[in-house]
Amino acid sequence: MGLFIAIFFCFRNYMRARAQALSGVKWALYTFLAVIAGWFIGSMIMVFILMIRFPEFWALVGNPDITPQEVSAFIMERVNPWIADIFLLFCGLGGYLFVRHQLIKKATQP
Repeated sequence: MGLFIAIFFCFRNYMRARAQALSGVKWALYTFLAVIAGWFIGSMIMVFILMIRFPEFWALVGNPDITPQEVSAFIMERVNPWIADIFLLFCGLGGYLFVRHQLIKKATQP
């Protein structure tokens, strides 16, 4: 679902850039990268929250013998996946809005 939303955001900024006689592909690529960056920042925020809220997460992540499946199981036991998905979608929306603001600001410059 997140990928479809990212493509929708890219299409919206593509059309907005084309209407302003700018390179639509360039602005769509900027939008896609900003959405990915927003997801990455949101993921880091969620990991920091997990580390603060659940001190045993530090020990789990620091253990080299733990598999990624065990880490995922630990997270899924303590965090509702819907809340995490919605949070990441809003972080991606922030990336889209940042690029949209830059696009609008560029169009209004003399």
